Amino acid sequence: MRSVGGHDSEHDAMLKTLAYVSGGLMAFGWFVFVDALVMHATLRLQPAVTVSYFAPGFIATTGMLMVALTPFRLLADDGGQFGGGGADSSTSCARLWFFVTLTLLFTSMVVAAFLTRALPYDGESVFSYTGIEGGGSDGEASHVWVGTASMLQTLCIFGSASLWIMLRVQRAEMNSLF
Repeated sequence: MRSVGGHDSEHDAMLKTLAYVSGGLMAFGWFVFVDALVMHATLRLQPAVTVSYFAPGFIATTGMLMVALTPFRLLADDGGQFGGGGADSSTSCARLWFFVTLTLLFTSMVVAAFLTRALPYDGESVFSYTGIEGGGSDGEASHVWVGTASMLQTLCIFGSASLWIMLRVQRAEMNSLF
């Protein structure tokens, strides 16, 4: 059913729900990571968690903030190719901004995957790590959980950014129709 202003109220409710789910995913990602850090610190496990484990979350969060600041109406401008063919400078800047944003989000996932699988544990690479099945100690298993939590955090933030992009594109399309 159409409301008085011409917007579909059911569609607006879906967009609002999508915004809440996006924020919930972001919060859940940070919750998982902080939980892993607290568990690691509470049990006083070794080796200590380094600052590098925070990098993927901060990079992904920066990317998410950049997504929120992206002017999606300018991205949909059909003024021509990137940087030419009639596209004005604001459209080109918006497209460059969005490209850098997506680059940050994908980079955060690559960094998290690297940290999860390639950082050394007590002088040995994790590729030689035997894991819980191989009789690894609780400290090794917990440190692996911190790396895995970092990856889960990054995936949640990436999912949140993807939902936010869908939300903003839908809103931009609705605003251009009415």
